[in-house]
Amino acid sequence: MKNIISKLFILSISLFLVACDKGEAFYHQWEGEYITKQTMEVVYGDGTTETYDFSSRELPLYIFQDRGLYVQTYGIGDPYIPGVDSEEHVLRLKSPKYTNMTIDSIDNVAVDPKPYIIIRDGRVYTLYNGVQFSPKPICVTKATSDKLILANGSSFEVIVTDPTGNQVDINNCHWEYSPIQKQNEVYTWDVELHANSKNKLEQPSVPSILRTHFVIRKK
Repeated sequence: MKNIISKLFILSISLFLVACDKGEAFYHQWEGEYITKQTMEVVYGDGTTETYDFSSRELPLYIFQDRGLYVQTYGIGDPYIPGVDSEEHVLRLKSPKYTNMTIDSIDNVAVDPKPYIIIRDGRVYTLYNGVQFSPKPICVTKATSDKLILANGSSFEVIVTDPTGNQVDINNCHWEYSPIQKQNEVYTWDVELHANSKNKLEQPSVPSILRTHFVIRKK
């Protein structure tokens, strides 16, 4: 896998509120805990692609109600910003050790009062005071018996750094979500993380789209 997927991205983000649909008759039949298997296709700036199979790892996905219906899984969604976003339903993970930064750099990030965002394997996480946070839940705008329509993500800016920590570009990023579709007892879902160079630099080795395909079963 090209190293850029595991580089540190530092976030400067502007979030927008999205109104969620309320009172849908189908909410209750969707609520619950699910297990996902995933594959990902990376589209680089030069148009080349690579595919990665993560189906050996089963990751959880949650669908829950809280004045609306929400979908939540690790790494997918608008970044969580401590002190700005609600702490309710936040998924907290351990401080990461998988970046290619030095230990000193990781320690500095962990104690810095400013939140940092990393994008790894097409997933978004927030680092803050030694804790890794998964993104905020995704709002469902419409539910039927066999489909969930989700609100696409808000745009945010990401400072792209090289392995030494030097800034090389700023990317405008956003999430796009296809509906979660149910057929018999199997659910499928496709998501895309888009990253476009703000400075219009030619970066053939930098991902411009990261597509993830989910196969989901209710736990």
